[in-house]
Amino acid sequence: MRFKQEIKDRLYGGHIGIETDKIDFEILKVMLADDHKKIADGKPVTELAWPFGAITALTAVNDNGEVFADKQIDIRYEQVKFKDAIIDEEDAQPIDADVNEVAEMPDLSIVDVIPSKVEGNAEQFKLAVKSYLKRYDGIVVTADNYKELSDTVSKLKKEMNDVNEKKKKVKKKAMEGYNLFENEMKEVLKMFESSIKVLSDDIKQFTDKEVEENKKVVEALCKKALHDYVERNDFNEYFATNFFNTDPRWSTLKKFINNHKPTKALVEEIRQECEKIKKEYEIYQQKIEGLCIYLEAKCKESDIDQQMFDLTLYKKMLVQESLESLTKDIDCRINGILRNRELQRQKEEVKQQEKPVNASPETEVITFEAKKLAKNLRDKTYKFKYIAEFDGSIGALTELAAAFKAIKSRHGDRFNYTLTKEEK
Repeated sequence: MRFKQEIKDRLYGGHIGIETDKIDFEILKVMLADDHKKIADGKPVTELAWPFGAITALTAVNDNGEVFADKQIDIRYEQVKFKDAIIDEEDAQPIDADVNEVAEMPDLSIVDVIPSKVEGNAEQFKLAVKSYLKRYDGIVVTADNYKELSDTVSKLKKEMNDVNEKKKKVKKKAMEGYNLFENEMKEVLKMFESSIKVLSDDIKQFTDKEVEENKKVVEALCKKALHDYVERNDFNEYFATNFFNTDPRWSTLKKFINNHKPTKALVEEIRQECEKIKKEYEIYQQKIEGLCIYLEAKCKESDIDQQMFDLTLYKKMLVQESLESLTKDIDCRINGILRNRELQRQKEEVKQQEKPVNASPETEVITFEAKKLAKNLRDKTYKFKYIAEFDGSIGALTELAAAFKAIKSRHGDRFNYTLTKEEK
């Protein structure tokens, strides 16, 4: 007894469920066990329990490849009766039978099973033993009878063992006929198991070879489809390699490949998978465009060279990262650049203020007056204003401006000045 090939493919592919009664359910489990199917937690399918309270059960394979049985009709699965799912070997045509071979499974004829008859006084013996042991009812163990009762227990144990040994001898003799039959049937079952294993191994080898051939057809078709989409710029090679998912069912179900040729169903499913990638790629391109616009605007706003950011790296990150997370990263980096820029400006300003002014002879008077002015500002507590006009070289006047700036840095709001450049 074996599955029809089409039924087997659809059953293991998760498309149909097989309806059975209790007897057929046990046969079905054996057939599934031959294909090394498992139930939940990796247990063998032979441990699959009959659904409690079920009259008929629906046995199917879930998405995890695990076999289950349920008394309820599951709309996910097409329902097929057990007798319609199998090929009975009695109905099969003989395979190259010759005169010395039995082409059909013979019937095991059991004419009658005669119950063993035990002749003796078992019934009377039971009643006599009951009366014999009644004498010990209600006895209380005391110091006076302790030894006697201990001896009695030992005697009763020996008598009980004698009865048990006689029982075993009767059972052995009564079972002689059945044991002979059982041993013969065990040999028959071993012959079945041997034949089933050989055929199952051959079937598996054939199936594995078929699947491998089908995989080649699937791979070629997928490669062609992906190439066409890449050529049309629907998505790039990276997306074609990393986002395309090959369904294992494509290589195992005749729905997708028949006689090593792809069906319309296979072509359509590959196209649908490519269309999914195309949509993902469109979303990716929109994210790139948004990132470029945002980066350009933030760099202009902050007066930062856009070349400081590795746009190629950001594009790679956008495949997995959200646009929001990358814009936050850009904001963080820009804020860091601005902080460093401000710190550098402050350092340069301090250096400039601390730089000594080398007075030349021609600006000696101006330097003296600046120092005098600074002393007066330190000594006086009231407000006053100087109006002065200076005439000199660019170098001299630059030093004068630096002197005023140094005074301002030391005295803060207590000193204010205005310098107006006028060329004569």
